[in-house]
Amino acid sequence: MPFVPPSVWQRMQPNGRGAVTARLWTDPHAEVHYSVEVKPNAIALTIPDANVTLKGVSGTATVTGSKVTLAGTRAELAGGTVTAD
Repeated sequence: MPFVPPSVWQRMQPNGRGAVTARLWTDPHAEVHYSVEVKPNAIALTIPDANVTLKGVSGTATVTGSKVTLAGTRAELAGGTVTAD
């Protein structure tokens, strides 16, 4: 599993609950790979650098190596809805 530097948590501050699925596997060369899937359940996500808090965050974020994939991601901000796919 990758180490997440403290600077990441200074820039993104999640608050709430969700589901996490972690997968580890080796390839034919015995190299270890991983995938982490996070499904927040209407959490709040504060981004201090932008001085905003997204509310009701839901969807799926999958991290595989250095790649992050978002699917069906939604949040409320300033009376509107923000989506990312």
